[in-house]
Amino acid sequence: MSLELRHTSRHFYCRLAVNGKRRVFPLTTKYEGTPPKGLRISNKGDAEFERSRGRALEEEQRLCRKLQRPDSEVKLRKRVFETLTKTEFETVEVSGLYELSAKFTRRRTWSPRYADQVRARHERFVEFLRTDFPHVENAHQVTRRMAEIFLNRYQEETNCSAKTLNDVKTSLQGLWTVAEKLELLEGNPFRNIATRHYLTTTKEVFTTEQIEKIVTESRKDPELHAVIVTALSTGMRLVDCCCLEWTAVKTGRRMISVPAQKKTMKPAEIPLFGLLEELIAEAREEAAGERYVFPRARILYRRDRQFFTRAFSSLLLRVGFTDDDNPETAVRISSPGGGCRRRPVRSFHGLRTTWMTMALNGGVSLEDVKKICGNVDAETILKHYFQSDGDRIRAKLKATMPPVLGGEGSTDPRLAAEADGLLDLLDQMNGQNWRIVSQELFERIQSLRNAS
Repeated sequence: MSLELRHTSRHFYCRLAVNGKRRVFPLTTKYEGTPPKGLRISNKGDAEFERSRGRALEEEQRLCRKLQRPDSEVKLRKRVFETLTKTEFETVEVSGLYELSAKFTRRRTWSPRYADQVRARHERFVEFLRTDFPHVENAHQVTRRMAEIFLNRYQEETNCSAKTLNDVKTSLQGLWTVAEKLELLEGNPFRNIATRHYLTTTKEVFTTEQIEKIVTESRKDPELHAVIVTALSTGMRLVDCCCLEWTAVKTGRRMISVPAQKKTMKPAEIPLFGLLEELIAEAREEAAGERYVFPRARILYRRDRQFFTRAFSSLLLRVGFTDDDNPETAVRISSPGGGCRRRPVRSFHGLRTTWMTMALNGGVSLEDVKKICGNVDAETILKHYFQSDGDRIRAKLKATMPPVLGGEGSTDPRLAAEADGLLDLLDQMNGQNWRIVSQELFERIQSLRNAS
């Protein structure tokens, strides 16, 4: 410990280590006389100041002796708390932290499911303290060592994954954080505990053949069929597919306005065509003033948010996928990082991964994919969503490499670009513009023939 002086007070200040952190709070002794220049405690003041320094050192020594007593930690915490917050110290029982946090006003309220999770984890921690540390009743008595012992034992008893253990730590840490915000506590035993590392699960991309089977099988369930086609055609999340509004459908321009995924972003637009366009046209005939494009799908989702997730998993099993650990066909697979729950490698979210991969492989720029899908970090898209197509890469390499290396010879890049433009133009043809498009195609093909 050491003494300090402040320009804003005539008290001597003492520096202490509390809960592994350095804290400074005032002593009762005030300095007198003329202090050293610049209030540098290492220098000497006049005789009257040095006498007051001696009294401060005596108070510091008395405090050192008090710290050796069994009840000194609680008293020290009380003194530090009252000094920092300027409020009277109140003990908060560990058993009351959940109720305190549940009533706390927050921007986003807890869902019933998350509230039950936090309650169960809190009750388990309280039971742990009663068994292993029966003398601990108040929240300020819980130390980091107790928190670490609990987390290690939780993982041993439940065989949970590292991600689940991090969630347990975060939910319990939040209980102490609320008490801190209410100025009832100072310090959080879970805050500085290291986060366990774990491998994220990248959803597998569905192939063309698998997509055909999935879409065909889903026709038996109109609501599931609608959200699957919407996800495959737009890359939107399940909630956005189920809650797609008519205001987002721009029929005249054949576009869909994809909701912004972040507050700082603007909605993006994606072309509307093919099967999704047919489904929306059918839904418009039955709309009758409905706000949502697929109202029955929205009702099912709002009633049970896992409804379509379970229905899609059942569909995958029906079309030939398995529920074993075969990575080529499995819906779920055992996690290499441990845990009693198997991680899903093929799920509804995999349709979003599939759309991103198809878009990037098809030549859609990364910037457009980021804007549509809301993943502002390109690294996130490339790491967790995009999966390169080996067959496509092989075909392009064979077309550009010379025959001596097993290729088919180099292709004129101008001809390849012109061919891509013709295909794009052909894709835009419909019953209204076929005359204009066909004339444009004829002229461009004729110019290519003349150039050759």
